[in-house]
Amino acid sequence: GGLQSLDKFLKENANHEEAASAQMTSGDISLFRAQNALRTALRDKTKKDTLIPEARKLFGEARPKYEQAVTMFKERVDKVQASMAGKKKFASVRAERQFLGFVDSWYNARFKVATVDYNVGLTYSEAADPNRKKILQAAYKGFDSIYQENREERTGIYAKMWEGKALEEMGDFATALEIYDEVMSARPPDKDNRQAAWAAMFDEVNRFRLMLLGRNKKYEELIGDAEEWLKVHERIKRTNGYQGIALELAKAYLEVAKTLKGAQAAEATKRAKDRLADIKAVPSEFQKEAISLLRLASGGAD
Repeated sequence: GGLQSLDKFLKENANHEEAASAQMTSGDISLFRAQNALRTALRDKTKKDTLIPEARKLFGEARPKYEQAVTMFKERVDKVQASMAGKKKFASVRAERQFLGFVDSWYNARFKVATVDYNVGLTYSEAADPNRKKILQAAYKGFDSIYQENREERTGIYAKMWEGKALEEMGDFATALEIYDEVMSARPPDKDNRQAAWAAMFDEVNRFRLMLLGRNKKYEELIGDAEEWLKVHERIKRTNGYQGIALELAKAYLEVAKTLKGAQAAEATKRAKDRLADIKAVPSEFQKEAISLLRLASGGAD
């Protein structure tokens, strides 16, 4: 029957599946090392000349591994679909679960290819560099194809957020903002604890959006939006998402303070410091940056 033949098929192809997963793991190692090199290069100008070529080389190693995984997972998906021809449903829950796993892995591998392209784009730090535009365009297309095939699904919404990032890095701020706004409208409510991890993704999108407003010096809008958001989402105060948005708000107040005089400047600085003190008190990935900014805002050298 159908189940036996599917099980036999899975057994015979087990090595194939492991090979695809091994390609992914190997790609992830190269990607991780490449991103670390890139991060350091963008932070430390003295290391830029040695680390940028190093990062590009590692990204270059990761890409074919992910592409290989894309091909392998797609073969699995196609093969199962062919074996299902004319059948309404899967022979077993297990068979269906396995199939959905292949589909997920296939999208994940495609997502990683686009991620590599996005990161390579960042290695060309001059905005006008044609290489930058070209590779970010490729990343955008990769993310967009995933979104178009999964418009209502998490996979697609997540890819859409990165589409916004790619456009932002290409300098298309207006479209990037539209995308962030659109993505944010799908956020689940705070009280739905089962969806907490999913909601966290939207908080990251909101942070991207606020950072983009800051990048365009739209501080009034940034401050209004962030204050409102933090008030509404008080119950998730101890999450990374909340703390990241609070940090962008504090930074905006510090920027605004530079443009003001006297009591108004002092008021903006005080608001920034109050926020930073709150962030400093909660363990999150933004804690360290808040501590540095607090020192800076208090006139300390950093």
